[in-house]
Amino acid sequence: MTSSLAQQPPPSETPTIRENARIVVIDVVVTDSKNQPVHNLKASDFVVREDNLAQTIRHFDETAATPTIATPSLPQPKLPPNTFTNVVTGPQGSALNIILLDALNTPQTSQPSIRSQLKILAETLPPGSRVAIFGLSNDLVMLQGFTSDPAVLKAVLARAAATATLQAASASETSASLGPMVMSSSGAYEASPYDPGSALATFNRSVDNFQTEERVRQTVDAFTQLSRYLAALPGRKNLIWVSGSFPLGLLVDTDSAQMGARIFDNSVDFSKSVTRISDELSKSRVAIYPVDGRGVQADSTFFASNSSGPPGSLRNDPGRIARESSAFESRLISEQSTMLRLADDTGGHAFYGSNDISGLITKAIDSGSNYYTLTYVPTNKNWNGKQRKIKVALEGHHYQLAYRTGYIASDNPVTPSNQQSVTESQSSVASAIAVTMKRGAPNPSEILFKVLVTPSGIINPPAQDTSSKAAKHTLAAVSLHSQRRYHIDYAVDPRDIHWDDEHGTRSANLEFMIIGYDAIGNIMNDVNRVVPLHLTEQDYAAAIRGGLQLSQEIAMPAKGDFYLRLGVIDKTTNNIGTLEVSTAALTFPKS
Repeated sequence: MTSSLAQQPPPSETPTIRENARIVVIDVVVTDSKNQPVHNLKASDFVVREDNLAQTIRHFDETAATPTIATPSLPQPKLPPNTFTNVVTGPQGSALNIILLDALNTPQTSQPSIRSQLKILAETLPPGSRVAIFGLSNDLVMLQGFTSDPAVLKAVLARAAATATLQAASASETSASLGPMVMSSSGAYEASPYDPGSALATFNRSVDNFQTEERVRQTVDAFTQLSRYLAALPGRKNLIWVSGSFPLGLLVDTDSAQMGARIFDNSVDFSKSVTRISDELSKSRVAIYPVDGRGVQADSTFFASNSSGPPGSLRNDPGRIARESSAFESRLISEQSTMLRLADDTGGHAFYGSNDISGLITKAIDSGSNYYTLTYVPTNKNWNGKQRKIKVALEGHHYQLAYRTGYIASDNPVTPSNQQSVTESQSSVASAIAVTMKRGAPNPSEILFKVLVTPSGIINPPAQDTSSKAAKHTLAAVSLHSQRRYHIDYAVDPRDIHWDDEHGTRSANLEFMIIGYDAIGNIMNDVNRVVPLHLTEQDYAAAIRGGLQLSQEIAMPAKGDFYLRLGVIDKTTNNIGTLEVSTAALTFPKS
C-alpha cells in the first residue's frame, strides 16, 4: 500500500493536549446574575491557580455562539474505492454538542415523556448547532454523527422519539417489595411485622445493590467510550446527558441504621466512578450537562394508585410509609448531588426540576456555546500521577464561572515494570477495549489510520475429510462453506504511538484486531495480531510520510452483508483507534 495517510483535520487555533504535553487547557463559561453569557473579557481579567500557585496564561481566546448561520460540516476526505479512514471531521464553528439519550438509567414510566420531548426538540434546536446523538441501553450506539443540518437532526430525533423502549425497568422498578408472610388464627396469610434484619429483606437489598452496581459499570464504560471517541476532535465538547436516573452517588443502607448498625456499614460509595468519569472526559475537553428526564418529581409513596400491600401490612409495619418516603428523598438528594458534581468538575451545568426537557437541552447547548479558552504551562514539573486542583477567578467582577476543576498530572506510560500509573485494572482495560470493538460502537481516534480493504472472489471449499479439526472450524483456512477473504492493508500514523527510543532505534508494540459481524451483531469470525516494531530514524521518517505499513486477513461467509470492525491498539498506553467497514460499501471482483 503506497498511498499516504488521509489528510487530517485542520489544526485548531487552540492548543490541544497530548499525553506528553505540558500545556493545560481550560474552557471557562462566564455568566452574569441572569445566567446570560459575559463577552469581551481580557486575559488580564483572569487569575489561574493550580494547587494554590499562580500560573501564567500563555494563550487566551473567546468563542461566542453564532445562532443565525448554520455552518456545514467539513466533507470527509475523498478516498479511492475500498479505502477508509477513522479520521473524524466535525463541522466548523463553536463547541460540539453530544446528546446522550440514556435508556439504561431511565425508568420505563419516564421514557414516553422523553420521547415526546424529542419531537419538540427537533423543531427548537438553535440554528447552527453542531450536534451528534448517541443512545445508551445495554450498549452505547451512535445514532447520528456530528452535523448542523436541521433536516438531518429532525429526522434522527423523530426516529429516536418513535423508538420503542430500549431498556427494561430500572432497578428501582424491578426490586421485589416482598414481605414475610405468616398465617393468622383465621387461616389467612398476613404480612408479618417489618424486620430489616430478616433474610428476605437482606436479600432484596443485595439484589438492588447488585443491579445498581451493574448499571454504574455500564454507564462508566459508556463514558469512557465517549471520551476516547471525542479525544481527537479539537475544541470544547458539551455532553448533554438526558437520563431518568443518575446512579453514581452514595447508596445508603438505611435499614442497617434501624437495626443499630453504623449507617455506612452496608452502603456502596460510587464516588470513585464519578471521579473516573470526570477525569476521562476532562482530558478530552468535555463538559457534562446532566438533564433529568423525569421532570418534576413527586414522592410516589403517597400516590393513590399505590397498593397498600397484603392484609395487615400497614398494621404490622406502621413505619413503612415514612421509610419509603425517606428513601425517596435520600435517593433524590444523592442523584442531584451526582449531577451537580459531574457538572462542576467538568465545567458544565446540571438541569433538573422541569418538565420542559427540550427547553433544558436547548439551554445546555446555549450555555456551552459561549466560553473563554485559557492555556498555561504548569509551574510544577513533577508529573507524579496525582490529582491537581485548578482555581479560576475574575479580578474585580462578581460573575459565575464554570470550568474543569482539576486534572491528573500523569506523564508516564503504562508498562509491565511501571504499574503505578495504571488508573484501572488490566481486566478493566481489556473490558473497555472489548466494548470499543463491538458492532456499531463509536470509533475512538486516539490512533489514526487508513485501510485498503481488498475482497477476494468467492472461494468454494474443496473436498476434504470433515472429521479434521480444520474442517470443523467455521471459516478456517480450509472451510466447509463458501467464503470471501478480506485482505486489509493498514497505514497507521506513527505520531499517535508511544515509542521507546534507545540507541537510535524506536520500539513499540501494536495489536491489530478484526472482528467480523453479521447484520444483527453476531460475531462470525475474529483475528488479532501483536506486532513488535523496531524502527531506525530513517524508517520512522518514512512512516511519517506514508504511515506504518502492515497487513491482515480475515475470512467471512460469501453471501450476505457483514461488518468488519478494525482496531489498532498501542500495547504500552492502551490507546486505541477503531474503524467499522460495511461490506456493502465495497467494490467486489467479478466472480
